[in-house]
Amino acid sequence: MSAPHEAEVAASRDKLGLQADQLKALRAFLDGRTFGITITCDHTHGRTEEWAGRMGVDMEALVEGLKALGGTCDCKVLAQVTPDRFGWPA
Repeated sequence: MSAPHEAEVAASRDKLGLQADQLKALRAFLDGRTFGITITCDHTHGRTEEWAGRMGVDMEALVEGLKALGGTCDCKVLAQVTPDRFGWPA
């Protein structure tokens, strides 16, 4: 797989609206590492919205950005919205 083009990476970062450390924190929260528990996806963005509320992130903008990047629910955020897509290390 080739590295994403710089313009594509920049466009993806704009859609996401998060910094690398924020995405890492969101992903940790979604997969349960934050609390050491196993999370079952209910096919909504409920956990994403909870995280955004706690962090002071605009949850509507975040959810729309995640959907545009293939994160149609919390488990899809984990599967599809990965740091490498934005040129960030895992």
